[in-house]
Amino acid sequence: MDVTKLFRGRKLKSSILMKLLLIYVGVLLPVFTLFITLYQYSFHYLKDQTAALLSSQSEFFLDGWDTETENIQKIMYLYTIDDDIEALSQIPYGISSYEKARRINGISKRLAHIMYCNSYITNVSVYIPAVNQKISAIGTTEPIDYPCYSYIHRRAREAHSPYICNYPGLDSDSILSIMMYPPMSDGATTPDSFLLAATLSRKRIQADLQSLSVTPGSFTVLFDNNRQFCISSNPDMKLPKELLVSGSAETNQFTPVRMGSKDYQYYITGSASGYFFMATFVPENEIYPYSRMFTILGIVSGFMGLFCLVFIFVQVRSLIDKPIQTLCKVFAKVENPKLEPYNGYTRKDEFQTLFSSYNAMARRINGLVEEVYIQKILKQESEFKQLQSQINPHFLYNSFFTLSLLARKGDLQNTAKFSHYLGEYFRYITRDAKEEVSLETEIHHAKQYAEIQKIRFGNRIAITFMSVPQECTAWQVPKLILQPLLENSFAHGLENKISGGILMVSYQSTRDGLWIHIEDNGENPTSSELEDLREKLNKLSPVTEITALLNINRRLQLYYGECDCLRIDRSRFGGWKVSVKILPARRNRHVPDPGCR
Repeated sequence: MDVTKLFRGRKLKSSILMKLLLIYVGVLLPVFTLFITLYQYSFHYLKDQTAALLSSQSEFFLDGWDTETENIQKIMYLYTIDDDIEALSQIPYGISSYEKARRINGISKRLAHIMYCNSYITNVSVYIPAVNQKISAIGTTEPIDYPCYSYIHRRAREAHSPYICNYPGLDSDSILSIMMYPPMSDGATTPDSFLLAATLSRKRIQADLQSLSVTPGSFTVLFDNNRQFCISSNPDMKLPKELLVSGSAETNQFTPVRMGSKDYQYYITGSASGYFFMATFVPENEIYPYSRMFTILGIVSGFMGLFCLVFIFVQVRSLIDKPIQTLCKVFAKVENPKLEPYNGYTRKDEFQTLFSSYNAMARRINGLVEEVYIQKILKQESEFKQLQSQINPHFLYNSFFTLSLLARKGDLQNTAKFSHYLGEYFRYITRDAKEEVSLETEIHHAKQYAEIQKIRFGNRIAITFMSVPQECTAWQVPKLILQPLLENSFAHGLENKISGGILMVSYQSTRDGLWIHIEDNGENPTSSELEDLREKLNKLSPVTEITALLNINRRLQLYYGECDCLRIDRSRFGGWKVSVKILPARRNRHVPDPGCR
């Protein structure tokens, strides 16, 4: 908008006053109508506010519940490829009693890992029809209860999402189970395979639901879209029939219902997955307790507002019009490259404060620009130091699990090597406070991480480091720019490789620097995925989620003072290719232009 055109000429004085007069008259005319409708407005306002509160609270809980069930499902999925379970699930001809007992004991110990990973889980069981055994995480082994198993088996085959339901044979506290029927290689299921079931605590879920109460008389109900399970924070209340029938209840709106001697309004919110729902029942007298008070306050506020409007109208001509004209002329100069202070206003009032503030702004604008740049750089450095202190729980868990396996196998040589590499890895990211290191040191750290993964995956993944040009080894680079990229390659497909995995680090010298290429044969990215990620790399929006790639890209830009520091392509091996540019020397740091490519 052109400020000078908007406020040009003295004719604007009468125009502004006329517009103010029309506004005041327009406010006075509907004021009595406003009073009449205020009660109804307050009624709907309270209802909408209550709905917004319930929706926000329910969505927060459902998001967490979705995450919990998804995490349980992912953990259980890992155990569908367990060697011991696989061996026992087949017709175990030729397996000795000792071997069978050993495998059952190993299964029970690993199932305990699932139980301890989530506070909702009270037990985990695997049903193996081939040996007629139900193996539990709590250390019990018993013959299969086939009526219960048949029910669970049927439900598991029908499930297409995180599945929770009631089933026979459990105690009163633990009546929920999340199940996964392991798929076969052809995508089908067979009753001759096995079934995993995690038992969840009803009391724990009820306790969480009880904490969501918005009023003393309210209660909350959690259920799924098929009504296979339904948990209420107040189990003594009889729920309405429409809530218990699949697909019959409306979401995101209040529905009146009478239960016992009270009238309730219940509000249903669905989860992002579309599988879970939450209904919150609130007594009507708790929703609209202050509507009359709102009406009185509205009337009083209306009269006060009318008085204020009249007073402002009387004062505006002498106290506001002229200073506004002057301010418009002064602020029109903001478009000029250099701001000049204004000292022509001498009246001792609020406008004098505005002019003084403008003068201070004009004197400090250049310094503020530089200060903002410095603050952004410091923020990035803070993010970098925070990155150093972050330990990937998944990596840490897998590392200690691998270390445990090596120790149990008696492989002392690899145990010692693995412990050494792991110690060096965590010392590098946690204890060294340097912001920059030599390229040789950074590559050494990346190789240590690669050695850890080599021991973990054995011959499944071939990791190759090409020779780095000798003249580049002493170059100073930001710390932790290579290892997160290797970790990214494992996260996007290499971990799931049974064999034939490839991870290669190569180098390409250019006239002004060195390109480091990290390539793999993990997930094959689509063209849209590549373009989407490239677009994110080229944007420096503060609302963008900071991933490892974006973090490294931003730090390199700040360090070297240029934008073309990280590229994303499709690898020659069929996976991802990430290229990082290293320069011989650090340049003057600045915040890169968001539009640079």
